[in-house]
Amino acid sequence: MVSDCVPVPVFGNIASPHLKVVTIGLNPALNEFYADGIPKARIQRLALLADYRVQSRTDLRDEDVADATGRREIYFRDHKRDWHSYFEKMESVLTRVSPAWTYAMSSAAHIDLVACATQNRWSKLTGDCQSALIENCREHFLASLSQLPNGTVILCDGPRATNEIQKLGLRVEMKPAQLINVRDVGRGDTGWQGNLFLGDKTFPLRGWSSQVSRLPAVWRIDLAFWIHGTLFPGPTWPSAQATKNDFPAKFTFSYGGWENPRLVEWTNGVLDINHYGMTSRGAGTKVRPSNEAWRRFWTTVENLNVWQWQPEYNNSRVLDGLQWSLTLEHNGRKVSCEGSNAFPGFEDGPEFPETCEFAKFLKAIQALTGHKID
Repeated sequence: MVSDCVPVPVFGNIASPHLKVVTIGLNPALNEFYADGIPKARIQRLALLADYRVQSRTDLRDEDVADATGRREIYFRDHKRDWHSYFEKMESVLTRVSPAWTYAMSSAAHIDLVACATQNRWSKLTGDCQSALIENCREHFLASLSQLPNGTVILCDGPRATNEIQKLGLRVEMKPAQLINVRDVGRGDTGWQGNLFLGDKTFPLRGWSSQVSRLPAVWRIDLAFWIHGTLFPGPTWPSAQATKNDFPAKFTFSYGGWENPRLVEWTNGVLDINHYGMTSRGAGTKVRPSNEAWRRFWTTVENLNVWQWQPEYNNSRVLDGLQWSLTLEHNGRKVSCEGSNAFPGFEDGPEFPETCEFAKFLKAIQALTGHKID
């Protein structure tokens, strides 16, 4: 903890009559106060004890506290300074959820679990140190929450914020986790939704598994779409119709040997990933790829000329081995093809090189679904 930095329980003004949403983070960044170990110009930073010519926080006078509070309340409206890059990224999520949500107009504010800046970045602190800081600031954090108007939406940025807000001793009702998107194989973002109850107030609560600061723009769009859908059901978001256009009319892909092939099938708005044997079908996994994941998939389909694949690929020199089939329809285009130990770009199977068209298509399916197809 950097003792010279005055604690920052809130960024923005939670007393604003326009407040609709608050974001929850971990702690203020040290570069809100210092640059390269040197205090920034007063106009470009938050309050330091040195501004008030005191050595300890307990020596701050009422007028000092009022000044420090005023400086953080106008943090987002002060045209003479730039926001921290974290808030730029979070703002891009907020305004996509609702154009009325913005730090700049005081309809959004930010509260950190820990009000104190630390010399080392949060991720570099030990687990015990993080827990001690959170515990020490818990009372102040609760005090900030208690000032929020009834119905204020609470957005917890990352799993730590989501978990800690459920440890406050307040009543929290959460629904089962939801998949927000699928990225590379085996990776994706998860979201949680529920309500937080504080006295006679109810706060809609949302949280997610990856901090916004670590998400590239495309995944922030997915996050905003998910938040919007959980709070404002129905096709009211500008991208809702575009998402439907990204869905296939038909998509069935099977791949594997005779005994245990893998099946990917588009049905009822989800991709059902399954495997089946000679006499039975295994338990499936249902996946809802994001609109951006679909768009990347269709780009790969175009680049690989999948629509022009031949109806049949066959290597008659090999018995058994590896079989596959594909039925795909999208935006009026369709292809239906199959193969046995031969593939687009390589007809001497059952093994095929990673550089051939079929191998690249297989990787595209794995990226779309988040599951390895083998």
